[in-house]
Amino acid sequence: MINAVVTKLNSQVPDAAISIDNFYLECDSREITVDYTVYNLESTNPLPANTPIAIYANDVLIEITATIDVIEVNGSESNTITLQIPNEIPTIFELTFSVDDLGDGTGTVNEINENNNIDVEEISLLLSPEFNSLEPIFSCNEGFSVGTFDLTSIENLLLIDFSNTISFHTSFLDAETKQNPLINLTNFQANSGTTLYIRIENEFCYSIATVDLITKNCPPTVYNFISANEDGLNDYFLLMA
Repeated sequence: MINAVVTKLNSQVPDAAISIDNFYLECDSREITVDYTVYNLESTNPLPANTPIAIYANDVLIEITATIDVIEVNGSESNTITLQIPNEIPTIFELTFSVDDLGDGTGTVNEINENNNIDVEEISLLLSPEFNSLEPIFSCNEGFSVGTFDLTSIENLLLIDFSNTISFHTSFLDAETKQNPLINLTNFQANSGTTLYIRIENEFCYSIATVDLITKNCPPTVYNFISANEDGLNDYFLLMA
């Protein structure tokens, strides 16, 4: 008789649970948007409105929110929240949503199961690729300040992470939209003072670097030509190229 009464009393309570459904990241931003759902399953009483939800990043409390409406038995409530991740949190961290939690692990609702109140998701913030700055590239003036430039060595000078990919463009807009990439990188002709825009990409984000192309007057190249005379002596000719 006593066991039957105890069982009946224990079952007349809600059972809060929570899930992280989706999260949305932007490049170089510590602001993330999270879709989540609070459930009241396997219970016989509704979950009260304003049941607290604590949100942690690597066990550091960063936000407290709450349910909005009463959640009926076997019901749920979905919401979205935007979070600002503090600078002291690493770029890769565990995001924890804990329902029926005032921010210190204590709750306000007597539940059937107190061990199913959290959901954890590993978050990796999106970062644009880092790169080395480039010095101007020089080429000989071929006339009218036009030079031929070899761009193939830039990748090794520019990249820090060699899993990133690069493309060359003649305008910032083309680099942003990834349009009209340069094809001939070995013998690229350009006027002195031309700026190239280099798009550097990882899986999610991109950066844009620049490099200036400069022509200079190169000293002439001297070629020695030897010819034999009838007297067996050699004549030397200097030709300036």
